[in-house]
Amino acid sequence: MNAAESFRQRLQDAWQAPLFQTIDDQVYTYGDTWCTALAICRSWRAQGLEAGSVIALRSSNSFDLPCFYLACLAGGYIACPVVPGLHENTVRQNLETVNPALVLERLNAGIVRAEGSPEPESLAAIDEHRAFLIMFSSGSTGRNKAICHRFESVAGSAQAFAKQSGFDENTRLYHVLPMTYMAGFLNAMLAVMMAGGKVIEGPQFSMQTVADFWSRPLATDANILSMIPPLAAAVCRMTRDPEKIRQVSRQFGIVQCTSQSIQADLRQRFLEKFNLPLRDCYGMTELGGPLSIQSAADAMALNEFSDPLPGLEIEIRDGGELWIRSPWTMLGYLDGGNLTSPVDDRGFLDTGDLAVRENSRIRITGRVKDIVIRGGINTSPARIESMMSTMPAISEVAVVGLPHAFWGEELVACVVPSADHPAPSDTDTGAILQWCRSHLDSHEVPDRIVYMTALPRSFIGKVLKLDLVTQLNQATAT
Repeated sequence: MNAAESFRQRLQDAWQAPLFQTIDDQVYTYGDTWCTALAICRSWRAQGLEAGSVIALRSSNSFDLPCFYLACLAGGYIACPVVPGLHENTVRQNLETVNPALVLERLNAGIVRAEGSPEPESLAAIDEHRAFLIMFSSGSTGRNKAICHRFESVAGSAQAFAKQSGFDENTRLYHVLPMTYMAGFLNAMLAVMMAGGKVIEGPQFSMQTVADFWSRPLATDANILSMIPPLAAAVCRMTRDPEKIRQVSRQFGIVQCTSQSIQADLRQRFLEKFNLPLRDCYGMTELGGPLSIQSAADAMALNEFSDPLPGLEIEIRDGGELWIRSPWTMLGYLDGGNLTSPVDDRGFLDTGDLAVRENSRIRITGRVKDIVIRGGINTSPARIESMMSTMPAISEVAVVGLPHAFWGEELVACVVPSADHPAPSDTDTGAILQWCRSHLDSHEVPDRIVYMTALPRSFIGKVLKLDLVTQLNQATAT
């Protein structure tokens, strides 16, 4: 049984089971969601929209989004979610790339409650081979790219991810990630659906939601949490009630972290506070989303190795570059009405990441584009950042390279001081550099420390290093 057939079977088997609990605690079953999606699909057909049309939805997290994805699946439309909060120029550029037939701010559809059994003909209409989804890259390393997938690729990836994560009918995943990007859609929603579990909507992550973060997931009996490292760091810092900490430790079985690497200090602090390890999920939208998941044992050991999903083929090429062949690879990048694929003649894709391999596991050591060549030596900022994050004086750190007349490039550590060091002095800078000399190789010691109030981040929390370099260059110019 392929992934699409498994999806149809899951809809039938879980028809009356709860799928989605909204922020105002309305609960909708698998059947409710599919029937509502069918009604939306019929309204689009009545408007004259033909199968294969791109439909864009610009919506914050809500029940609209699972219904939107399933309505596109049922009608043969191509779903193009638009992330709220993006700059208007970025939104306009993205929409011009995909040329949607319809752009919606919300669905404005009534809820259709399921009765009886699913309509066999509605499930049979699912075509897993046609284009189904366009996701835009986060733009953390340059211009956003329109990544096009079939349903069979995202469903297959979601099924493999759910199995390796241990999702099942008892999964109650608390969802605070944007449902309009890959991890929020696939890791935390479609994978749960493929397993027959339940998604519980929480307020989308912001600093305003952190102070009382745990009340809702504890009250709704959630048992799995999908988050990003900045959120994990914030709740670790803000949660002080001993009884609440004990409740979190008892109730949650899995806490997964996605979108960026977990720095060493955060791994240790989260485990010490909640007795729960942060399990890293490495992924790439072009290859179907999640690619590896950290086992509980590796996460408890505070190391950075993770296990690739079954079906992936891994190669470490010259210089440690990570290439992957995936059965869930995208159709291609959409640009100007054409699809282009960057895979090589053997079907492998350059992830742009650096990695090492130990037996079957992999450890991401940095991004190729982030490598700083100082004095002819290739230096990965990821290791420096992870080590420096363990210093009490540092809340956050990002390391970049800037042009230098003698060294070619210099290492600049951009540091957000901890609350205990709000006004760092030359003494603090000297202490940081001395610590680096004691804990890092000589070529990894930063040439400069620059203090910042915050690091520029994308909507999913990734540090925007291009923006950071621009800021530093502008500061130097003035």
